[in-house]
Amino acid sequence: MTRKLAAVAGVAAVLVVVAWFFFLWKPQTTKLHAIRAKEHTQQAQIGILRASLASLQQQKRNQGVEKAALGALSALVPSSPDLSAALRELSSAAASSHVKLTSVSPSPPASYAGTTGTAGTAAPAGAQPLPLTMAASGTYAQLKAFVVDLDRLPRLFVIQTIQISGGSAAPTAQPLQLTLSADMFYQPAG
Repeated sequence: MTRKLAAVAGVAAVLVVVAWFFFLWKPQTTKLHAIRAKEHTQQAQIGILRASLASLQQQKRNQGVEKAALGALSALVPSSPDLSAALRELSSAAASSHVKLTSVSPSPPASYAGTTGTAGTAAPAGAQPLPLTMAASGTYAQLKAFVVDLDRLPRLFVIQTIQISGGSAAPTAQPLQLTLSADMFYQPAG
C-alpha cells in the first residue's frame, strides 16, 4: 500500500509540476519575452530620438550662421527688380573704373513682361533675371577694371556676352568700345 501511495503521490506531484508549468511558468515566460522584445524596440526608438535631438540641437547652433548667409544672399538677390538701384550701382562701377558708360538698356523683367506669368497667376518661383544691355568706352585697362567692378557689385550680376571693338595704335588713339549683355537678378516675394 505504501508503494501504491508513493506512486499516486509521485503521479500527483508530476501533475502539479505539469500544471504549474503550463498554467504559471509558460504564460509568465511568454509575457516576459514579449516585454523584453518591447523593451528592445523602445530602446531602438530612444536611440533614433536621441540622434534626432542631437541633429536638431546642431541645427539650432548653426541657425545664426545660416541666417547671416541668408542675409548675404538676400542682398545679392533683392525682392524686387529695383531698376533705379541697379542703374546707380552700374554708374558707380563705371565711375570707379573711369569708363564712360554710354548706354544702359534694361529689358522688362520676365514676370513683368508677361512672358512667364499672366494676370491672375503667381510669379514664377526662384530668382528672376533683369536683362541689361550696356555700352561703354575706355582704355583696355579701364574696361577690364569695369568688368571686375561689375563682378563686385552688391547684387548678383551675370555677364552673358562681351564684345570689344575699335581703338587704334595711333598717338591719338580712339578708345575701345565695350558692348555687354548681362542679367541682374531679383527674387519675387511670394
